[in-house]
Amino acid sequence: MSPDLFWDLTPRELYREFAAENARRRDQANRDARLAWLAVAIWATTTTKKRVPPLKDYLIAAQAAVVTRADRAAQHRSALQLLSEQYGIPLRYRKKKTKKTKQ
Repeated sequence: MSPDLFWDLTPRELYREFAAENARRRDQANRDARLAWLAVAIWATTTTKKRVPPLKDYLIAAQAAVVTRADRAAQHRSALQLLSEQYGIPLRYRKKKTKKTKQ
């Protein structure tokens, strides 16, 4: 990626490029692992009749992002803040409800 292209990207586009590069690297590593496993499996079955551990033990799984409720709320809050600044509409903050006590 050229420096000009880098500076022209929005944060969302930049994040997408980072995610795509991570996926490309993971796919290349998995391709190499499959090729190595296949070569060893062919050698093991033709010469020693031993079994090779399963391929899935050597592959890199795509990491699922664990997003907690608090993280999601913070993301929504920051998006609302950004929209508020862009459109000039002030945010209204919710007042916490107080518990009524019996007297």
